Amino acid sequence: MEMRLPVRCSIRRNFLSGIQVEFKQSPHQRSLRAQLYWLQVDNQLPGSMFPVVFHPVAPPKSIALDSEPKPFIDISIITRFNEYSQVLQFKYFMVLIQEMALKIDQGFLAALSELFTPSTDPEAERQRSKLIQQDVDALNTELMESSLTDVSMLSFFEHFHISPIKLHLSLSLASGGEASDKGEEMIAIHSLNLLLKSIGATLTDVDDVIFKLAFFEIKYQFYKRDQLRMRVVRHYSEQFLKQMYVLVLGLDVLGNPFGLIRGLSEGVELSSMSHSRVLFKDLKNLLKAL
Repeated sequence: MEMRLPVRCSIRRNFLSGIQVEFKQSPHQRSLRAQLYWLQVDNQLPGSMFPVVFHPVAPPKSIALDSEPKPFIDISIITRFNEYSQVLQFKYFMVLIQEMALKIDQGFLAALSELFTPSTDPEAERQRSKLIQQDVDALNTELMESSLTDVSMLSFFEHFHISPIKLHLSLSLASGGEASDKGEEMIAIHSLNLLLKSIGATLTDVDDVIFKLAFFEIKYQFYKRDQLRMRVVRHYSEQFLKQMYVLVLGLDVLGNPFGLIRGLSEGVELSSMSHSRVLFKDLKNLLKAL
């Protein structure tokens, strides 16, 4: 492994492997376990508000000291098959995703916009459009052939589970002093930023708003793969819409009532714990006196 920025040097992982895959197979069973221990996306733009865009959230020190590090994504699949049946049986399908954080600022959004903005050269644009059209025509032909010869079979899922997803979201319309301002694609972003700053400088700043998406689970049911995929997408889309109130209440223009409520709940919990400890100590002393 090699690090190229800010200093070019060789690096070596000496604690845990970054990716671990284990595959086993028998005449009637197949198992697969894939683990991704760490996934991090850095913002290399100078003067960025958030140097790290995406990363798993480390567990509390009390838990980290007593247990080994958990993988960020852990996928375990056990399938059983029979030569006399065409139904694929998923005995165990488990996806575990650890807590994660996403931090985005205006400079990073502008860089992404510049990356995916098409070039302004007319000749290059026509050439690219021609190539894209050829790919679309080839894809339509393949889809037509696959739809005419659809042989997708039902699969039986004994236990299918996707763990809850917890995301810490931070968003800032501010960009570093050294951020790039060139490019016509920046006009819309700067215009929106100017409008928002004329109303309130922190209108859309979001700091550590937590999204919690409930788990998805099915047991002992038959599904086609496309049907199962559609149900998973629908489940998490509904969960995301239900959690949108967290984003709205986390806006600084509203005084961040969600953060206030969360802070009050944590304070009440700590206060109740301290009072319960004092009460328990007084009762213990009273029993000793009796």
